[in-house]
Amino acid sequence: MRTNYMRRIMKKQLLVIGAVALLGTASAAEEEGFYSSLGETYYNELGCYQCHGEAGEGNTIAPRIAGKDSDWIFQQLRLFQVGTRSNPFMIHYSRLAAGKEQEISDWLESLCVSKP
Repeated sequence: MRTNYMRRIMKKQLLVIGAVALLGTASAAEEEGFYSSLGETYYNELGCYQCHGEAGEGNTIAPRIAGKDSDWIFQQLRLFQVGTRSNPFMIHYSRLAAGKEQEISDWLESLCVSKP
């Protein structure tokens, strides 16, 4: 009788643990989607699309940044902000992006652009 009671308690505990794990996964996905859409919003509001294209696909004016590593994009924005990299447009726009770099970088990394 005691063994059945312990089994029921263990089953309930496992169900609770499983439910918490599923909620954590859904929460992380929602958070990722939030940052992705926020990154896209910042990208558009700052006018990045004017040179890099609507989805970061690049063109004759500016390189493709879609699909690039988020950490690399973040670092490049920072290098422009402090003047280590030099481009008058990017220095200006990267400073406007201050505090929004991670969301923009994460969104750009999430994009898939076919290479020409």
